[in-house]
Amino acid sequence: MVNETQSAGDVLVQVEEDAHIATIVINRPRKRGALSSSVVNSIKAALLQCGKNDKISSVIIRSEGPGFSAGDDLMGKPPSHHEAQECIRAMELCAVPVIIAVHGFVFTGALEFILGADLIVAGASTKFQDTHAKFGLVPTWGLPARLPKMVGIHRANEIMMLGETFSAAEAYNWGLVNKVVPDDQVIQEARRMAIQSSTLSRSAVVKTKKMMVEANRSTLNDALSWSTRFHPGQGDDIQDRIQTLFSKSSKFKNKNASKL
Repeated sequence: MVNETQSAGDVLVQVEEDAHIATIVINRPRKRGALSSSVVNSIKAALLQCGKNDKISSVIIRSEGPGFSAGDDLMGKPPSHHEAQECIRAMELCAVPVIIAVHGFVFTGALEFILGADLIVAGASTKFQDTHAKFGLVPTWGLPARLPKMVGIHRANEIMMLGETFSAAEAYNWGLVNKVVPDDQVIQEARRMAIQSSTLSRSAVVKTKKMMVEANRSTLNDALSWSTRFHPGQGDDIQDRIQTLFSKSSKFKNKNASKL
């Protein structure tokens, strides 16, 4: 059940507090999901708001239309490099997991955009491509920095220096996406991931994500040191969860003992 829907131009934000999910929708089907200045700024603002809401455990980002996004809004008002970078960074810094659901096509700037997500689910027929060099452009939203970490240097070189289209299956095999599902099940799978995450300790997930983000920005020694300083390795609700676990275990043992 959607408790609240907010609209900021071409971006819709749907909050389902009962399911602990917020969904950010890029609503530009006639523009092929082009990422304009207003779109990335609206997404950034929504992510900041969702991360502060204790009732939200995950954020899903999806798009309306034939594909997820054709990339930068070159025919309209494209975002500045800073605006795009800040939006993608907002995904990484959002307190809770950000899940991106893609379908149809993910081209150029959109390929850079999705790399800020924690989890990515793709429809089976989705096509990916980096066309920056084809049009004499250079990726400035973070592709050269993030892509090699996800797929390896040589695969990243292939994607950026050859500019060839690759499939969802290839994206999965290369480690770029987490799941490939039938096209009509993309949103369903993204919601399944979000609901599954909501069954975990929000506090522990938030702290784990923060450590992972910091670790990816640091050397191994710095990351281990930062993790030790950050907290003693537990979520705020650890006692409640352990007590619940022991309670369930005790009931299970008693039930089995009564059968003997």
